Amino acid sequence: MNKSRICRLACALLATCTLMAAAAPAQLVNTIATFTRTGGNTPFAPLVQGANGDLYGTTAGGYPGTWGTVFEITPERKLNELYNFCKQSGCADGA
Repeated sequence: MNKSRICRLACALLATCTLMAAAAPAQLVNTIATFTRTGGNTPFAPLVQGANGDLYGTTAGGYPGTWGTVFEITPERKLNELYNFCKQSGCADGA
């Protein structure tokens, strides 16, 4: 392969990649839930999608008296607290 052929192939590859990138749809970011101090705050880890389509996750903080929460977000964007970790001594969850 000579230099001119390699250069033409490289240019064709670059043009193809440029066209594909220009045609790719933009990534949109939407807020799906808002956390307040009354239902957990500081989401802690990536969300996991359940078989039912709901998203599940944890928070590192919560309202007074808790060490965080386990929550779900429904496809309708409803935020539900499933569990809160008690920070009082003698709690049933072992804190």
